[in-house]
Amino acid sequence: MLQVASRVERANYAIRDPDVASKVKELKAKGRKTYELNIGDPGANKGIYGFQTPDYIKKALIGIIQKNGEFDGYASEQGELETRQAIADYSRSLGISDCDPEKIVVGNGLSELLDYYFGVSVEKGRNVVLPRPDYPLYTARVNWYEGEPRYYTMDPKNDWKPKVEEIEAQIDKNTTAVVLINPNNPTGAVLDEEELRAIIDVVNDKGKGEVPIISDEIYHLLRFDGKQHISTASLTDDVPVITMDGFSKGFYSPGWRIGHMLFSNFKDDSLFKAMVKVCAFRLSANNAVQHAYAVGIRERENNMAEYTKYLRWLKERARYTTDRINSIKGLSCNAPKGAFYALPKVESMKWKTDKEFILQLLEEEGVRIVPGSGFAMPAGEGYFRVVTLPSMDVQKTAYDKVEAFMGRHVA
Repeated sequence: MLQVASRVERANYAIRDPDVASKVKELKAKGRKTYELNIGDPGANKGIYGFQTPDYIKKALIGIIQKNGEFDGYASEQGELETRQAIADYSRSLGISDCDPEKIVVGNGLSELLDYYFGVSVEKGRNVVLPRPDYPLYTARVNWYEGEPRYYTMDPKNDWKPKVEEIEAQIDKNTTAVVLINPNNPTGAVLDEEELRAIIDVVNDKGKGEVPIISDEIYHLLRFDGKQHISTASLTDDVPVITMDGFSKGFYSPGWRIGHMLFSNFKDDSLFKAMVKVCAFRLSANNAVQHAYAVGIRERENNMAEYTKYLRWLKERARYTTDRINSIKGLSCNAPKGAFYALPKVESMKWKTDKEFILQLLEEEGVRIVPGSGFAMPAGEGYFRVVTLPSMDVQKTAYDKVEAFMGRHVA
């Protein structure tokens, strides 16, 4: 019998964990209602949360696909110049000085591009420095390519701020990247300029100007404090930075699958050329949709009504999530500052692992959440991730069930 490759066992993705998905399927087959607080998808469940891709982008895509087949063929493997120029112009508005459209690559979502980047930079003997908690795909892909994930702590006792000294301790001659997620998934934390500069300084000193920062900024339009986002690459001309952004979150379009990487401050272009080479293997990102992405970027400031409404909803729902969880005996939660997640904690864990906790909650109450161990947190510490996207009515029902569960199991 043909054997499954060993790399499959090394990589896991907790957000769609097969054991949990199987249990959800089983419950639904029995006619049970489930409350799925596991995936950060504004368009989930056929738009039941109320978020949609803004109308001006939908209309742009309709116009694009009706242009007599002009966008029906493959695009450039690197991404269409119109799209890359729109990205470069926007990046410049964020203060990034090195934002050449020729150093941008467009993909079918950031997950694809991250896979390709680790494919060209990670192998056995190399390491990537990641936040703990991280987004599961980072650890999964580093493991997939036989690299070593190394972690620095995002401190829950300090509002999920990074322990910069741990970043310094983890970097060595075999480090291929240091990853920042800002705003953060899964905690909703936001790094300020002082913290970013401290990280840049450490990476510059310890990495000798050779180790790139991967700055995942896909949630940068979803800050709750009303302040301008500070892009990591805007703060340095010395440290190489790969800025990651895309359609999914700030444009409420995760199913459209367009993301990009901008390479800034690299002393040579070998990694970038390798990325473009690998992107050619899949021929191109979606042609029509990346042109609509260009319109989405260029015309965003002229179409703010929907964005303003949606951000208000996100702030209100995040506040409700935090207040409600903190009102439940045995749970605690730091308030998110952006994105649409929170990472609560079960205090005085009775369960051996967080996965045991979330499976029992799912079985008894039909509420689906994600164990913190899926984000590289210790399984016995009791962390779990929830999304804050559902309406307050849906959240109330879900957290009523969580409260009933905790009332039965926590003295």
